[in-house]
Amino acid sequence: MNVHDLSHELARAIKQSGEYREMLQAKENIKDNASALEMIKDFRLKQFEVQAAQLSGETIPEEKMKQLTSLYEILALNPDVKAYLVSEYALSVLLADVQKIIGEAVKDVLE
Repeated sequence: MNVHDLSHELARAIKQSGEYREMLQAKENIKDNASALEMIKDFRLKQFEVQAAQLSGETIPEEKMKQLTSLYEILALNPDVKAYLVSEYALSVLLADVQKIIGEAVKDVLE
């Protein structure tokens, strides 16, 4: 089997995974909730800002971290939003694991 065929097989396996299916269901559950979608968008933006600052070596102000934690706690009060965030995280872990496995397999030519 060639690499392209295996890649398509991996894509199908990901789509059949519990993480992917849970993410689809969670997304479906909040798709019509405009306020929840806006809060998730705001949370993601703040989370991205913190992650970008961390990657740049900046010290994150404690207040900013508290704001992010508070926003997550507020979001988590809504069971559908919490399920969305949890499933999104689980899917991202799965994809990161796959990327790590592939990276390890080719690291000798990338170094």
